[in-house]
Amino acid sequence: IRDMAPRENAAGTGITLAIMGSGNITDNSIDGNTAYNCTIGIQAKTMAGSAGSITGNSISSNTVYDCPQAINIDQSGGANNNNDILHNITYNDSSGVGNEYGILLARCDNISVLGNDIAFSSQAGLAIAGCDYTNVTGNTIHNNSHGIYTLFGSSYIYIYGNDIRDNGGVNTGLLLNSSNQIYVRCNNFKNNRCGILNM
Repeated sequence: IRDMAPRENAAGTGITLAIMGSGNITDNSIDGNTAYNCTIGIQAKTMAGSAGSITGNSISSNTVYDCPQAINIDQSGGANNNNDILHNITYNDSSGVGNEYGILLARCDNISVLGNDIAFSSQAGLAIAGCDYTNVTGNTIHNNSHGIYTLFGSSYIYIYGNDIRDNGGVNTGLLLNSSNQIYVRCNNFKNNRCGILNM
């Protein structure tokens, strides 16, 4: 799926890969799109009760703005793993509703988040909720409420070589909440109210 411009879909998603029953979605690319003013800009989701899987897909080189969830990978049923989020841009255009989350990962495993520019999200630039084995490398995460927020028992999160800056107000560059085995190395933390906070 490429070179599309879904927009003004306030009640729905711009682009979705979804499994509702059985079956698999594998080896697809969502590339080079621009999504804005949607509830979710780009989503890969296995629905509750699903027995299928979404695996081996990539979301790359997209621009998403003014969506409460810019990019979302969600495993509510079945399996949603081994997917990549690469070189996307998420931000808030002041004329729109704004992003709450630049990238939101929920209950999915083995996700790579590489080389993205994630900015101006009111909740978190990158939220990792109940996920295992997430690779977060080489991203620029700036001017968000929290830069990266891990929660709900997330574990084995590898945070390497990111530029995490200007995430402020009362919040943090990296907030670890009920998370385990988090590996943080060679990142640049600058001008955040708090660099790293483990709760």
